[in-house]
Amino acid sequence: MFGTRRNLLERLMWWQLDESELETQVAEYDTLGFMKSARRLSAALCGLTVVVTLLLGHYIGLSGPAIAVEIVCWSGLALAMWHGHRWAFLAAMALWSVEKLLALMGGTVGARSGLSQLIWWALYMRVFYVGYHVAKRRAAETPPADPPARDTARQPMGQPTRPPTATHAPAPLGGDRAPAAAPVLGPQQRRCPSCDGVIARQAVFCRHCLKSVSPIDSAA
Repeated sequence: MFGTRRNLLERLMWWQLDESELETQVAEYDTLGFMKSARRLSAALCGLTVVVTLLLGHYIGLSGPAIAVEIVCWSGLALAMWHGHRWAFLAAMALWSVEKLLALMGGTVGARSGLSQLIWWALYMRVFYVGYHVAKRRAAETPPADPPARDTARQPMGQPTRPPTATHAPAPLGGDRAPAAAPVLGPQQRRCPSCDGVIARQAVFCRHCLKSVSPIDSAA
C-alpha cells in the first residue's frame, strides 16, 4: 500500500505520516498507480463498503432505508474523494468510526470479533488519513488565482454615489470674451456722441456721461 513495504503494526498506526511518502503522493498525484494513490484507494474503499452493504446489509440486520442511506453516503464520499475534496476524507473517517463503534456496541453478526473490527477500522482510517493530508498539502501549495483588476475610477466604498454632472465649456477670460451684441435703437432713441450711450432723441444731456448734447427733432 502506497508503494512501501509496511508490516501490519505500521499500517494500524494510521496517525503516523511518512513525509517522503506524502511528498510522493503530492508530486505524482495524477500518475500514481491505483494501489499507490491514497486518493484513489480511499474512493475504492468507499466503493467496497457500498458493495458489502448491498450484499450483506440484510444479513447483518440493516433495514431497507438504512441500506439506502449507507449507499448514498458512501457513494457520495467516493466521488468527492476522487476529486480531492478534503472534507470528504474527514467525513469518511467520522462515519467509519461511528459505524464500527455502533457495530461493536450492538453485537451484530459482523461485530462478533472485536479484534477484526478494530483492524478494519484502522486500515480504513490509515488510507483516509493519508488522503486527507495529501489534499491538504495540495491546497496549500496551489497558488491563489490573481484577483481581478480594480477600477481606480470607481466610487470609494461607504460614500454615496454622486450623480453625473453636466460639463460646460469655460467662459473666455479677459480680452477673449465675446463682445455683447449692440442693442437695437428704437424710433425715439439715439446714441450719445461722447460715450455712445443710448439716450432719447429730445435729450439735452446724456444720462450716462452727464454731458450736454443737442436735441434732435423727433420729426427729423
